[in-house]
Amino acid sequence: MSDFDDGVKHFTNNETHLLSEILYDVLNMNSKQFEFLLKLGAIYANNNRQTKDGWILAESLLRIHSTPKRYKTDYNWNSLVVFENDFCLVLNKPSGLPSHPTVDNTLENALSQMSLTRK
Repeated sequence: MSDFDDGVKHFTNNETHLLSEILYDVLNMNSKQFEFLLKLGAIYANNNRQTKDGWILAESLLRIHSTPKRYKTDYNWNSLVVFENDFCLVLNKPSGLPSHPTVDNTLENALSQMSLTRK
């Protein structure tokens, strides 16, 4: 048995409850931690990413990425655009930053940041 902890928790809930209540009870998570992981997209129920608190049926498989990878995103995104037309956008993406959402973080990536910048 190894002491390795990758920060991913898998478990099945026994009763129907709100997602937040399950995580408060099973993982001793507080509301601030729950909201943070929910916002990043690091919580799954039955392989579906959860974006809001809601009822989770009994015997659902939960996967929680309790230590999601984080990335720097405080760039002037518009200044990184190299070319743009009606069909594509070429971006000088910062090194190390994912191009698209990852399994544990939907916000800190080039696609999401450009979408937020262009709203």
